Amino acid sequence: MIKLLSTVLLFLISLQSFALAEGVYTVIVKKQEEKKSSRWSLADWLVTKKRIALMDQWLALNSSTTWFEYIFDYAAGDLDEYQENELERFGASLYLKFLGLEYSRNNFSALENKSEYKLNLLLLGSSVQSTHIRGFYGKRKDSTYSQDLYGGSLTLYIASFLGTELNYTKLKEAKSSDGLSTVEGERVEYGVFLELSFIRLYLNNFKERNSFKGAGLSPRTDEGTILGTKLFF
Repeated sequence: MIKLLSTVLLFLISLQSFALAEGVYTVIVKKQEEKKSSRWSLADWLVTKKRIALMDQWLALNSSTTWFEYIFDYAAGDLDEYQENELERFGASLYLKFLGLEYSRNNFSALENKSEYKLNLLLLGSSVQSTHIRGFYGKRKDSTYSQDLYGGSLTLYIASFLGTELNYTKLKEAKSSDGLSTVEGERVEYGVFLELSFIRLYLNNFKERNSFKGAGLSPRTDEGTILGTKLFF
């Protein structure tokens, strides 16, 4: 009996010693992990320095003291397929930091006039009059259709006075006012510009495809060239 009790007692003491040892080991390992997490090396310092430099560079490129931007736009041109069809475009934009409201109107001499309203979001860049990327969402209206649209724009300055611009617009499917047809499409506009102070002269090519569904309707592609001026304030 005494031998059995001694064996049980030794077993319990062994379990307690094992648990104590495991607890001590856990504490030691945890402490080592804490030390490791706060430890730094020369390689870590160089990586951190590079990351901070990139962050500073990003902030320098995308920070601006300008709160408001006003832009006025006028352009004229024609459609390649219809040489007699002249085009005039009027537009204006107001930006508050990275958020902008834009209105434009395209007047055609032989086609239906169109108006566009856009909400612009500056995703990268310090202002519209700098290298930047922006996205937009809005609506296009004419007497037959009212279409939602979205897309993006890239402006890249090659030099302080010279740059290029690319715009892509997706026109979502919409029904006609009489409900007898639908239309959807896309538009790409790209070109180059020269800039002197607050005046920008630009030459753009554009191509717009529209797919119609309805009796007697067929797809249509409009493309052409426009010469325009933008004023920045």
